[in-house]
Amino acid sequence: MNGTSAFHLVLAFKKNKAVKEGRPKIVICVIAANNSERWEQMSSQNDKKEKNQALKECFSKQWKKYRRIGWNEQRHEANTKADAYRMAYQWQMELATQKRPSEVHGDGAQNKHNIYAFEMSPEVWLDKKFESENEHIQKEQQSKTIAFYVGQTSKSIEERYLAHISDPKTSSKWGKKYFKSPFSNAFKQLNKQLIQKYFEDHALLVGEPLSYGMSIIHEEQFTAFLREEGYGAYSR
Repeated sequence: MNGTSAFHLVLAFKKNKAVKEGRPKIVICVIAANNSERWEQMSSQNDKKEKNQALKECFSKQWKKYRRIGWNEQRHEANTKADAYRMAYQWQMELATQKRPSEVHGDGAQNKHNIYAFEMSPEVWLDKKFESENEHIQKEQQSKTIAFYVGQTSKSIEERYLAHISDPKTSSKWGKKYFKSPFSNAFKQLNKQLIQKYFEDHALLVGEPLSYGMSIIHEEQFTAFLREEGYGAYSR
């Protein structure tokens, strides 16, 4: 491991009693890896106590459903979360050819995620992070260019908007500082039209929910699409 990748992909195996009817035992996991030391520490767990700690790292409250992580099997690395999920779905297809059905961690039996774009005030152009990711917009054009915050959610779009600006646990500086208010000013007809155009360009059914992993991928791609359309856009 070179320690430069932000995400690692490994296989995990459910306990028999945790396997629901029709669901596979193998789970492809996307794990955030802050540094190579942490990753190596997790990947070398041997005794039961250490193994359980590694499972907790990967699965939080659901770790007891799993009997082991396939540290000795093939692993993959990715620099972004979206790339990690692209690789996860590719790995899923490869495992299928080996007659090893699998599921991607985070994807439930039903798709329930959507992508969104909230319009932000022109003051967001003063934010160095936002400006650095939107260098395609010349400085003299910034105040005239619509700026969007892009994300994905399993909630309704309005619920996610309210969480961004006021929820103690899930609010963001972008929501509290830059989102236009009220909701109707942040999520206009233009936003919906742009989402529709993106879905149509990618042969997706407009309004059809996505799996968690696919919503992460499309969040990144929709951000790039908005920039190509001449807007400012940011996603975490």
